[in-house]
Parts: sequence; C-alpha cells; structure tokens
Amino acid sequence: MDLSHTTLIIEEQIDRIVEILINDTVNHDDYGFKFSFNTNLLEQYNKGCRQAYEIEAFAVLFEKLEQMKDHCLYWFEIRDKKQRDTFLDLLNSHRENKEVENYRKVPAKTLKAYESSQGNVIYIGVRTGKGFGSKSRHTNIAERINQHLGYYSTNSTQGLQLSSYVYGCDINITLKVFQFSNLKSDYLTLIEKAVARYFKPHCGQH
Repeated sequence: MDLSHTTLIIEEQIDRIVEILINDTVNHDDYGFKFSFNTNLLEQYNKGCRQAYEIEAFAVLFEKLEQMKDHCLYWFEIRDKKQRDTFLDLLNSHRENKEVENYRKVPAKTLKAYESSQGNVIYIGVRTGKGFGSKSRHTNIAERINQHLGYYSTNSTQGLQLSSYVYGCDINITLKVFQFSNLKSDYLTLIEKAVARYFKPHCGQH
C-alpha cells in the first residue's frame, strides 16, 4: 500500500472542502448559513439576565441553529477594519483585566504565526453534534453560540463573551456556520485547522 499517496488524497480532499467553505460565490444553503448583526443589539451580561435564545433580535439565528444537529464548523468575522481594530482592542483589554469581579473567560491570543494577520476572521471553532436522536432542549451548536454571545451562566466556560465588553458598540459581525453530515469528529478538527491556516484568525489557538 502506498501510504504517501493515500495521505495526499486526504490532504487534497480537505483542501477541497476548505475551498468550498471559504468561497462566497458557492451556494451553501443545503449545509450552512450566515447571520449578520450589530453589537448594539446585545444586552449587557448580568447574572440572571436573559439568554440569547430569548432575545428577539437573535430569533432567526437560533431557529436555524436548532435545526443543526450534526457536527458544525463556524467562524465570526468583521469586514470593516476600523470596527475590527476596535473590537480587538476591547477583547484584549477584557482578556488582560482578569482581576475584575466575575471575569468571563475569552479565547487565548492567536498563534504567533498569525499575529500579523490582516484578515476579517476573528475566531474559528467547531462543535460536535448530538445527532438527530437527541431530545435535548438545544442543539450543541446553539448552546455554543449562546456562549459566544455571552449569555452562559458559567464564567469559566471559554467563549467570545461578546455581551461583556462590546454591548452597545457599533460593530457589525457576521457569523457563518456549516454542518457536516456523516463526518467523524477527528476529521472535523482537521478541517478546522485547515480553515484556520487560510484565515489566520485573530484569537484562539488553532
């Protein structure tokens, strides 16, 4: 068996998947969607406040997420450079201010190789699915995005925690989510790392 040839086939297939995901001219409706919002729609997080599921501005988002029961890959992006710089300043300031009461954990700084990135993508993540047989109230991806928006009750659960430091700001963010059917979670991680190599996200260790 030619192992090197087989390995090359795997690499080529992953590269092909990445090409499809990053191509805005491809119709992703069968397995993904994008949702854009302004951070002025976020309510400041306080203990006992509403979760994102209950905020009307995000109703369409969660309606879609609740239908995605398989493994998912997602990313947050900010296309406007001035808004992106503002966001990163606020994120970094929050990250360094760990002594504040009820500090909420955010992703680590990006890899050293990506520090000079001028790309639009802020963060890339994956979430394994519960499958269509699950009777849980929310899908895994819906729960994860709720955490990123900042409305999960456990401060130590890492996420972008947007409602803790960009609520009320004028920053336009787009979330893109893609669902993979019949894919093992090991391969999901490989795809995540390949997408990260392309985008060079501004935070998270990929």
